[in-house]
Amino acid sequence: MLEVSSLHAGYGRSEVLFDVNLAVAEGEVVTLLGRNGMGKTTTVRAIMGLNPPRGGRVRFLGRDVAGLPPEAIARLGVGLVPEGRQVFPTLTVRENLEATAANRSGSARPWRLADVFALFPRLRERADQLARTLSGGEQQMLAIGRALMTNPRLLILDEATEGLAPVVRAEIWATLRTLKERGQAILVIDKNLPALMKLADRHFVLEKGRTVWSGTAAELKAESERVKGWIGV
Repeated sequence: MLEVSSLHAGYGRSEVLFDVNLAVAEGEVVTLLGRNGMGKTTTVRAIMGLNPPRGGRVRFLGRDVAGLPPEAIARLGVGLVPEGRQVFPTLTVRENLEATAANRSGSARPWRLADVFALFPRLRERADQLARTLSGGEQQMLAIGRALMTNPRLLILDEATEGLAPVVRAEIWATLRTLKERGQAILVIDKNLPALMKLADRHFVLEKGRTVWSGTAAELKAESERVKGWIGV
């Protein structure tokens, strides 16, 4: 579904990514691991067209998307839950969800308001509240729900549970397991390695803008001593 090869990207004159390689297949959950500042968010921004690649290739559903504007990539079926949530603060919960609603994947069972409210009952309770009045955890639920309302083929989550209370983190992980059971392809960035190892099919590790390791959860566990120097665990 998603193929990233020899990706280079950066900001201004600064190069951040030098050789990033990763892939996500249909229905697969994949993680992007690494310490802070290693290029994980820049990789996501490059995939989404927010930081156009300077070299390498990004292919989605067999199409070269490197250089396309972000809105074009989103319309192809990539949904992003960005770092910091970035919900629309002056819109209500319901309006945030309705603003992005589109069956871009042509799904026979598209996500609707009722489906998001079933996934996150707290959002139903706060449907008419302004997004800025929600807690951090509720805003993250809203950001996930907003991305799902686009009916993406691939869902990308940047720092899925950062800064959230433990009970909310547990709810987010349970939600991602539910999405995986529904066959949703997911690329996720997070620091909770035990939770990621239970959820994900494969892992990619970044070090200073380069993919330095990739493998399954079993392979990551077997090579934990080697890998932990790159991911800080």
